[in-house]
Amino acid sequence: MTKTPGHVGFTFIELLIVITLLGILTALSLPQFKRSAENIQLANASRQLQAYINFLSQRAIVETKPIRLILDTQENSYRVKFEADASHFRNYRLPDGIHIESDQPEIFVYPDGTIDKVTITLINRQKQNITLTTQGVFGGIKTKEQ
Repeated sequence: MTKTPGHVGFTFIELLIVITLLGILTALSLPQFKRSAENIQLANASRQLQAYINFLSQRAIVETKPIRLILDTQENSYRVKFEADASHFRNYRLPDGIHIESDQPEIFVYPDGTIDKVTITLINRQKQNITLTTQGVFGGIKTKEQ
């Protein structure tokens, strides 16, 4: 009795089915990955703006001068102007696909640590948004995701 060699490996049809299934699963998951990446980008832009406002609050206290943060909704950017000086810090531009909206174009940060009460909303292409609200007299920022 001789042994005949058995079937070893995969047929071409089996390989095509597996490759097709992987392609379909990849195509279905790509939009979700894109949405996740844009949501992460929105959260990072929000955290960066929040940290910058907190930094400006501390700097105003140290320098004992008010600082003005200018929000440019047309350019999707923000920058600082000093009251006694024509110079300004670097202009921070938001990533593409993120839009900034605010109920005031300027925020003043005062030497006593207070911040003008303002609401800033960052919105991405999927219309998801994060709202930053300064807490006025107490300083600091409150974040709300929607």
